[in-house]
Amino acid sequence: TNTHQVNEEFGKISIKTDTADIFLAASDDEKCTVVCYEKEKLKHSVTVDDGTLTVNVMDTRKWYDYIDIGFASPKVTVFLPKSEYSSLFIDETTGDVEISGELGFESVEISLSTGDVECYARATGAVKIATSTGNVSVENTSVGSLAVSLSTGDVHISHLECGGDVSLELSTGQVYLDEISCKNLVSDASTGDVSLDSVIAAEKITIERSTGDVSFRGADAAELFVK
Repeated sequence: TNTHQVNEEFGKISIKTDTADIFLAASDDEKCTVVCYEKEKLKHSVTVDDGTLTVNVMDTRKWYDYIDIGFASPKVTVFLPKSEYSSLFIDETTGDVEISGELGFESVEISLSTGDVECYARATGAVKIATSTGNVSVENTSVGSLAVSLSTGDVHISHLECGGDVSLELSTGQVYLDEISCKNLVSDASTGDVSLDSVIAAEKITIERSTGDVSFRGADAAELFVK
């Protein structure tokens, strides 16, 4: 475990790593600390450049280092002293991402190949989440807009206040929507069920599926389109 104390001021956060789980939480001591549980030849650098806290993976492995037997997953935990930041960018290959509800951003962008995403943080602007394989949960928060894109996995969105549009694009997976208010809702998938419970759109709800069931409970919109 390597611990990095960050003393510089920053408003943006950028995290790029390979196989580490990522967790962002509020700090108890009003200090920024980045704790990296990592492999010997797969470490992370922590710097502040031009007002951006940057966490990057440093891979110095040779080909024979990939022959590895282990059970513990690398993890990067970022403790943040403030509750509001301008932007958060996460670029991940394999690993889970969790963002605490104590934090807020103007914009959030998360991109990963394989892994689950749990976002409880609020955002005044756009929240964009893209993953190839994994589940996505956005709960108990408010956002300016929300766009979720994934190939295989389930989407859980509950108790969400969205000032703009909610867009959900899947190939295969289930979608569970509960207690949501937004401007427009679009859910497009090839295979999978979608359940809407107390989903209110000011303008339009659009649901498209090739194979799957669609259920409404207490949902409403000015216009409804289901295909």
